[in-house]
Amino acid sequence: MSAVPKPEIEHLKRFHLLDLMSSRHLNYLREKSIVVEYAEGEVLFSPPRSRSMGYYLLSGKVYIQVDKEESRVIEANTPDSYHSLEEQLPANAVTTALAECKVILLSRVLVEQYFSWSTTGEYKVVDIADINQAVEKQQNEWMRNLVNSPLAKNLSEEQVKEFFTHFEEERVREKDIVLHKGESSQYFYIVKSGEALSTNEHFQEMKMKVGSYFGEESIIPSAASTVHVEMLTDGVIAKVEKKHFNAYIKDSLIKYIDEAQLEHIGKLKYMVLDVRFPTEFKLDHLDGSVNIPVSALSRRMMKLDRSTIYFITRESGARGELASYMLQLEGFRVFILSSDKDNIRSVSF
Repeated sequence: MSAVPKPEIEHLKRFHLLDLMSSRHLNYLREKSIVVEYAEGEVLFSPPRSRSMGYYLLSGKVYIQVDKEESRVIEANTPDSYHSLEEQLPANAVTTALAECKVILLSRVLVEQYFSWSTTGEYKVVDIADINQAVEKQQNEWMRNLVNSPLAKNLSEEQVKEFFTHFEEERVREKDIVLHKGESSQYFYIVKSGEALSTNEHFQEMKMKVGSYFGEESIIPSAASTVHVEMLTDGVIAKVEKKHFNAYIKDSLIKYIDEAQLEHIGKLKYMVLDVRFPTEFKLDHLDGSVNIPVSALSRRMMKLDRSTIYFITRESGARGELASYMLQLEGFRVFILSSDKDNIRSVSF
C-alpha cells in the first residue's frame, strides 16, 4: 500500500454525489483526498472497520468476500464502482485487491457537507484548519450523547471504542419509517445526520437530531418499541445489531445477584420489586415485595427513593430486565434476584 498524487477533478466526477457537485467544491474535496495504491492481494479493509471514510475505486479490481457463500468482484469504471465501496458492502465484508488498484479515500462527513453546500448554492470558503475541526466535530457528535448517557456508565473507554466499531450506516430519506411502534427491533439506532420525529404511545412527539438514540427498549426480550420514528429529512442512521448491544450495553447494566444476599444487606435501605401484572402478583409473590407492573413503572418512578437499592424478583423474567434497564437510566441502583449461578455476579453494596 502506497500513497500517490491527488486525483483529477474528472476522476472525482465518476462517483455518486461527487458527480452532482460544483467544480469549486470538488476542488476543495480534492485537496482533502488521499489516493492509495494497493498491490495485488493487499487487503483494503476488513472487520471491524471505521465507517468514517469513503473508498472510491479509481482503477483496477477488488474482490469482496462477505461469507463462505457470498462474494463478488468490483471493477473500476463500471456501474458497480459508481458508489463508494464501503457504502454498498455489509460490515463483515473483507475487500482485497484482485489486481493492482488505486482507491480515493475521502471523509464521508466532508463529502456530505460539501454536497449540501453545492446543491443549496452555498459557496462559502473556509480555512482548511476549520474544515478539519468541523469534520472531527461532526464525526464525534453522533457518538457523544451515547457516551455521556447512563447506557454507557459501566463501560470502560476501550469498551466504548469497541462497541462503536460494530455500527453500520443506513442512508434514509425524508418520510422513511425507521422504527414502527410495537415492533420487536433487531437494532439499536443513533441519528448520525438529519432529523427524525419520535412519537410515543401517548402520541407525544419529540424531534430527534444528531446523536439522538432509540430502539434500546425494543431489544430487551419480550419487549416491543413504544415509539414510532419517521425521518423529517434525508440523513444517515447508525445502527448496531441486538447481539452487540446486549454484549456491551445490556450486560453491563443488568446485574443479577443471589437471592441469599438479601440476608446480608445489613442496615442498607432497600426494596424488593415485582413488576408482573397484579393478578400474577396476587397468585404468588416473594414476602415483602412490592408490586409495580412494568407498564406503570414510568409513571411511578418519580415517587421512588433514589437512596434506596432496588431488587427485582426473578419471577418477573424478561419484564424484570426491562424494569432494571428503565430504572438504571434514571440513576437508580438496581439488581435482579436470581438462583441461576451462571448469571450471578459478585456484588459489593
